[in-house]
Amino acid sequence: MSSLPRAAGEERPRIRLTGEIPSHANPPSGCVFHTRCPRYIGGICKNEEPDFKGVEPGHFWRCHYSADELRNLQRVASDGEHAA
Repeated sequence: MSSLPRAAGEERPRIRLTGEIPSHANPPSGCVFHTRCPRYIGGICKNEEPDFKGVEPGHFWRCHYSADELRNLQRVASDGEHAA
């Protein structure tokens, strides 16, 4: 598996997306990315659109996880453990 460079010179594993690419003309319900998300939670992702959140100045996203939860999940995954 290839890895991605990080600003501090470290590398982390590349996340390979699988699943169905969402249609722009007929997007799925809930989070439009839930059909491909490696951090899919379940019903909340499928049925509820996440709020638009500011992570830091000039950086935004829509996700049911908080920025801290996602950072922790990525850290656990990069340590070689299976993350949800």
